[in-house]
Amino acid sequence: MFSVMATAQTIELYGEDNYPPFSNKQKNGLSHQVIQAAYNAVGIDVDFIAMPFARIVKMLDNNKALGGFNVIKTSQDKNKYLFSKFPIYTVKTYFYYLKSKPLQVSKLSDLNDPSLIVGEVRGFMYEKEYLDLTFSRYQVGTEEQLVALLTLGRIDAAYITREVELYYRRKLNIDDDKIDFLPDIGVYQVPLHLAFNKKHPDAQQNAQAFNDGMAIIKSNGVYSEIIKVFNRELSQKSH
Repeated sequence: MFSVMATAQTIELYGEDNYPPFSNKQKNGLSHQVIQAAYNAVGIDVDFIAMPFARIVKMLDNNKALGGFNVIKTSQDKNKYLFSKFPIYTVKTYFYYLKSKPLQVSKLSDLNDPSLIVGEVRGFMYEKEYLDLTFSRYQVGTEEQLVALLTLGRIDAAYITREVELYYRRKLNIDDDKIDFLPDIGVYQVPLHLAFNKKHPDAQQNAQAFNDGMAIIKSNGVYSEIIKVFNRELSQKSH
């Protein structure tokens, strides 16, 4: 039986202000929609606060926030926060490259090449397997910069999630045939989580409420409908 709060309440959660299509300053990204639907299912409303991801992590680490979302449960950080049982959404991260400048890669170890310049986002959480690769890293502030630099040929590859690449390809009016990705090599499945500050007195209660709410919206079809609309809109906007 799901635990539903006896009285309506509002909680405050922090989300990245520049991670479309998952979260943004307008607070209407996919993650906002899923989190709000899950908490609404158990009688809780959410006040979303948008800020840079590095600041969200700092707020959690300094015991100044209840929870933040789109946090990756890496092997290095899995015990640092109280993570939701259900991910908000699971993405896959690929190595993208220009079709006119294909990557000469047939196995993962081929990426251990210091002459290969790979773009990544400064401050993001990456798995140890990715961090251990010995290519040259070109760090920028946003995924939009990664896609733009890749298109200009300033980097050899960009490490980025599929949905984000689609979003920025559309925004920057990049032809669908210009960029490709390695479909099998270096691919990582990345669940985006709601992470709670373990020291917050309401962390356990609200983590359980989110888990209960997610179970409800997954069983009644609300979650699948949110994802279906999201994928349809993303596909339409990317052409």
